[in-house]
Amino acid sequence: MPDVGWWESSTAGFSKADETAFRACLAGNDPGVEFALFPEGRRRIRFPEYFKWTFGVELAPQKLGLGSYDEFAAPRSRVPGRESPQYRLRLAVFYALKRYALLRFFDEIGAYGKSKGVNVVAMPLNCSCFGQGMARLDGLLAANFDLCDSNSFNSPESPAYGRPGELPAEAGLFGMIARGMSRSEAAKASGTKLRLIHETGQAGAAVPYRDPRLNYVLNYALAGATGADSMQVDFLSTYTHRGLPTWALLNDPRRRFHHSRLVDQLVTIAAFRDAFDAGLKAPANRGEVVSIVRSADYFAVRAEASIGDIAWRKLLYPVEFLDRAMLDAPFVAEKTRVIFADGKGHTAREVQSLTAYLKRGGNRTLVLSPLSAGRRFDGSDLLSAYYGENTGLNDGEAYAAFGISASGKNGAYSFRLNGFKTVAQENGRPLLSAKKLANGASLYLFHREATDADRALIAGILKKAQVTPFGRGDADLLVQEFSLPSGGKVFALFDRRPWNGFVFRSGAPSRENFMRYETGLSPATVTVSGGRGILYELISGEKHPFDGGELTLDTAGKSARLYFLLPETPQGEAELAAAEARHAFLNRYVTEELVGFLNDNQE
Repeated sequence: MPDVGWWESSTAGFSKADETAFRACLAGNDPGVEFALFPEGRRRIRFPEYFKWTFGVELAPQKLGLGSYDEFAAPRSRVPGRESPQYRLRLAVFYALKRYALLRFFDEIGAYGKSKGVNVVAMPLNCSCFGQGMARLDGLLAANFDLCDSNSFNSPESPAYGRPGELPAEAGLFGMIARGMSRSEAAKASGTKLRLIHETGQAGAAVPYRDPRLNYVLNYALAGATGADSMQVDFLSTYTHRGLPTWALLNDPRRRFHHSRLVDQLVTIAAFRDAFDAGLKAPANRGEVVSIVRSADYFAVRAEASIGDIAWRKLLYPVEFLDRAMLDAPFVAEKTRVIFADGKGHTAREVQSLTAYLKRGGNRTLVLSPLSAGRRFDGSDLLSAYYGENTGLNDGEAYAAFGISASGKNGAYSFRLNGFKTVAQENGRPLLSAKKLANGASLYLFHREATDADRALIAGILKKAQVTPFGRGDADLLVQEFSLPSGGKVFALFDRRPWNGFVFRSGAPSRENFMRYETGLSPATVTVSGGRGILYELISGEKHPFDGGELTLDTAGKSARLYFLLPETPQGEAELAAAEARHAFLNRYVTEELVGFLNDNQE
């Protein structure tokens, strides 16, 4: 039933037979899907447990206004009452059923493939096939097939919350980098391989979404951050023109539409191959800071930033945006120093996991927002689990063992605290409170939802936890450091500032939504750890000796730059030669004429 898993935000893609299958799934009368679950390991679960696992709520017919699941009917888009709570509630369940049906489809053919010695790879066209945002992690935790994870331009791959068509375009570029450990650890647990998909433009029907030079740096960094074992690009043009064969069209710079797609894909393949062959190692501090996001939160448009988003975007800290399904993964217990309990609430199981994390003691810090401190997805508020409404603190004693009692709703929250000290006040009232536990762990509570104005407080928490940022510099930069076999370093630097107010909206690419390499923004800098050797920027070809404890990297008005700091050893010289050869390759294909065409985006 692959069509059932189509557009997440649509009621399209089902038949009477599908509705019958949905009813069986709701009742738990289906074969289930084999997942890797933490900490249990791999096992098969059916839809009711999958729904609770994904959204933290128990589902029952009465919550859908039904006497039994035999009465369930998929919601139609053109009916009266589409804004009613009952309709939206049923629509939310329908979305989950579509995603589960697609997972079951691949699970079944994957298990059959294994029995025949064939490895099955699922290639969703876009985010909607496996749910919005982090919900796509479900496909990585499924045990019977490999998942191609798309870095397409129109994927809402952002750690912030939102819906497709309402996210800044840069969210689609960097979100996967910020969830690289989630993806690599999920694939490891499920015993599958992680593959990347690069979408050039409208699944083969349009010019590239981004300048090839930006795509080179992006895909180089994605390969290093995710540990993906392979990459797949989307379709090349299959047109013919006046009897010319396809290759003649693709390889002719005058055929700008076709040639631009060929160049984009050649550059992307080169980036992945270079990173893979170089044996890039991800930053050592990855996973030290975790921000919890939940699949259900992605159904609510959330304009404000989470605590983790502020730390990642504004303070340049190595935040890993972790779906709650990964909260009990071994690396969290072993490595994570700070957990930002972001989101619009948590499940009882999540509270148990966070409590266990604190009880381990040592250099471990949990930062609670008001909603994470006292709001549970207990089944009585299923609608708000999707739409973020009615944010009442319905379980204010969840952290009573640590001296927290909470109450209130919709922003008007109050707390009774035992053993806490006030770190900061606002208008004479506590804003941030902290408690040091006897075992050495720390617990912080924001008395309201954190905002960018609280940046200094968040930085103070991270500094006390002895977490090292990516670097020091201008906000809205992203720098990823990777190590090379020679002992050298690679720094992938991205400018995340809004580019000319760019916001991607569905539709064909145009001059307004092409991702340029030249941003037109003022230069911005970030200072990182240095060393001694040759400093080489691959895209521009700039090269000079460097010797210093700190290194300042400059965007120079570009959306992305790729710096190498290589030792003057035989191995370092070989790595430099390879980088210079790739620079020449880019200059050969990314010509001024091609860039001009892409910037204008006209045939």
